[in-house]
Amino acid sequence: MLIKKSDLLFENPYRKIFKYHLEEGGQTTIAAYWGELLDIQVQEDDIVLWAAIAPYYTDIMGEAHKREDKPTILTFTAVGTGWEYKDRNIGQYFKTVQMPSGLVWHIFVKKGSET
Repeated sequence: MLIKKSDLLFENPYRKIFKYHLEEGGQTTIAAYWGELLDIQVQEDDIVLWAAIAPYYTDIMGEAHKREDKPTILTFTAVGTGWEYKDRNIGQYFKTVQMPSGLVWHIFVKKGSET
């Protein structure tokens, strides 16, 4: 039985945490090698996402290699309380945050960039 190259690849246990600023009342599209979405909070006057990114994989010998596949695109949408939106296009609810001004944003995330 032949062993495919993909059989020798393992997920890299080492990740790097990145911070992304999300647009208030709009969409933010980010292409990355997502490991895990950690949290969304308000930092000063900005909506901020923290995520663990995995841009490398390790082979069977434990050596790290930069990934050559395409990153995954995630689109984050911030919807204000009382706003209307198309349920089928917005994605999955992730978190609600409140700005220092009192405005409340509900953050949805979906794979891909089309709305």
